[in-house]
Amino acid sequence: MVFAASILLAACYPFQAHGQDFQDLNAYSRLSVGLKANLFYKGTTETLSGNYPVQSKHMFSGQLGLEYALFPADQWDLKVGAYIGIPPVHHLEVFFSREDIYPDYPYDEEVPLVTYGFYSLNLPLVFTYKTRLKQNLLLSFGAGFQYMYMPSGYIDYSVNFGDTQTQQEKQVFTLEAESSDAGHYSGALLSVGTCYLTAYGLFECSLELMGAFQPLFTGEYRVFNLRNAPDSHGRYSLSGHYLGLNLKYSWKKKTRSPF
Repeated sequence: MVFAASILLAACYPFQAHGQDFQDLNAYSRLSVGLKANLFYKGTTETLSGNYPVQSKHMFSGQLGLEYALFPADQWDLKVGAYIGIPPVHHLEVFFSREDIYPDYPYDEEVPLVTYGFYSLNLPLVFTYKTRLKQNLLLSFGAGFQYMYMPSGYIDYSVNFGDTQTQQEKQVFTLEAESSDAGHYSGALLSVGTCYLTAYGLFECSLELMGAFQPLFTGEYRVFNLRNAPDSHGRYSLSGHYLGLNLKYSWKKKTRSPF
């Protein structure tokens, strides 16, 4: 839908499809600073036994880094980048009725289970095509690949409830998930955005769609030890797909410079 809307927007402007001149982009640095806000698709839960509901939710994450344009004055460009990010692991919600916890437990519990990884290194390689909407406004489309390194890890998450009257505590939920042993991931990257040329620098805003080739985390969860509900067991997987908003800035060069 985003890409269709952008194509429709571009069609509303009388730009020339071929032979456009982008020499004015040489006035800006080829190096840009980028800030990304990503909405990761929620993980999937597959019940293997029992029927206790475990809800999965979308997760937000961020990245900060640099990009370099190899051919900024050409209509077709190639951009390479390096971003440091915080990868998500899981965002689950589990509802526990007070009758299921202890006979005299005072209230129901809705427990959010949220965990993020330590860091990730993201290296995009994107071919871009740009066209001029106005003298100082460009529309760009991008397609490419992204490599990501994330240190391999293991998550062991549990939920426990205590009874203040009997001083007892019991475990009712566990999630065990792990990433790839190698820590290497990749995916396809699509983008559409606009570039605004000003006297203060080049500002770019784009939407990105990342389709991961392998899941970031896989594991299993268990719900057990409840008074009135049977034990449940299922699989969990986080695909790594996300929709991102990328804001970039390139400063205007004061003197002639290759960067």
